[in-house]
Amino acid sequence: MEKITTLDIEASGLSPDSYPLEIGIVLPDDSSWCSLIEPAKTWDHWSKEAEALHQITRENIEHYGKAISEVAHTLNTLLKGKTVYSDCWVLDDRWLRKLYLEARMTPSFRLTDIMYILKEDDFLSWETTKSNVAKELNMHRHRATNDARILQESFSRITHQRHYNNQHCNNIASMQKR
Repeated sequence: MEKITTLDIEASGLSPDSYPLEIGIVLPDDSSWCSLIEPAKTWDHWSKEAEALHQITRENIEHYGKAISEVAHTLNTLLKGKTVYSDCWVLDDRWLRKLYLEARMTPSFRLTDIMYILKEDDFLSWETTKSNVAKELNMHRHRATNDARILQESFSRITHQRHYNNQHCNNIASMQKR
């Protein structure tokens, strides 16, 4: 099965003032990395609705969060030169840019929307596949690494099924020519 590098971000909310709280990545070898992020002094937006979803409290990030520059440096080391996929690119890209702007660094990787590498037929089963993967992996907690792993596994299953379907169609076509 094809494996890609995936990233997910949990944030303080969805507003333009929101910021990243946690970043999780899953690499093609199935290894993962995750970190809570200590907020910048100017990052003060907080959504109780977002907190209820991911269950990350402000106290958690203030106590356990790593420095913004440390998180950006680690991401650059782990992801250098890679294309990294997200299923909520519009928001994840905004939060990633906010992180790197605050760190005064530039990402060494490219973040893009996973929808760009899915085929038209894949869209029909995408949400169902993601839901099934989450259940099978028993990942009900909405956190960055869990979501990145669900994304990676869902893509792998869809591309595996696509490959199987194409191979099956080719076999049928070969048999019909005989």
